[in-house]
Amino acid sequence: MSQNTELSFVKSRGNLIFLWDHPQGYAAYRLRVRGLDPERRYALLVSFLDTSYRLLADGSVVISGGVPGKTSETTRSAYHAGVARLPPGLATVELVLEVANFVHMRGGPFQAILLGEEDQIRTYEAWTIALSALTLCLAVIMSGLFFLNGLLRKAWSSISFGLICICGSFMIFTLAPDIFAFRVFPALDWSLYVRSTFVVCYSIPIWFLLLAWSLFGGLSSRSVIVLVGPFALISAFVVLRARSELFAFFVGN
Repeated sequence: MSQNTELSFVKSRGNLIFLWDHPQGYAAYRLRVRGLDPERRYALLVSFLDTSYRLLADGSVVISGGVPGKTSETTRSAYHAGVARLPPGLATVELVLEVANFVHMRGGPFQAILLGEEDQIRTYEAWTIALSALTLCLAVIMSGLFFLNGLLRKAWSSISFGLICICGSFMIFTLAPDIFAFRVFPALDWSLYVRSTFVVCYSIPIWFLLLAWSLFGGLSSRSVIVLVGPFALISAFVVLRARSELFAFFVGN
């Protein structure tokens, strides 16, 4: 096996309930891989899965994120992407992927799990992380320049656009394919992560409204506050106080 391979698991047991077309519940998926070279070292690259999972190779846990359970009380959500080494000297291996989701409108294995030789997998992971870091750095520099320029010139248009770019940079940090935030802060609380992400996401329309007002006018300062204030307060209240299924519903799959 000289190239990385995407794995397709077959559901073996569990109960996935579809609420508004989004899977919630628990399930286990089983896959038997044959044709491995016992002289080579193999590994799996696992991107984040919603919202908890455990991956076993021949009955032994090789990587996990949170604690998948059969009920919301026994499940703990967490995002953990990384490389899982398979036991050496195997020609055949049975993989079991256990997933559970009770707190988000998206759940289960929606991203590919890659199988390949360990050196290739780790190289691929390193390039993925480097690309995420480079994109984030460029976004932060651009947004910072716009925001500082607006502050120095006291120009609401530049400030608003800078805030939009800052929100975009935050979204890159928290919503990249491997969720770069958890690479930097592995112990980050899942609830804090998801709530802060949606607070920023739902604030973007506010900055767009301020940008449009600063560029085109047509509204008084008081009118803008009347339009923006209730939306901002309601969004913040829903995200900070409601269950995550409610405010995550609007992101779809």
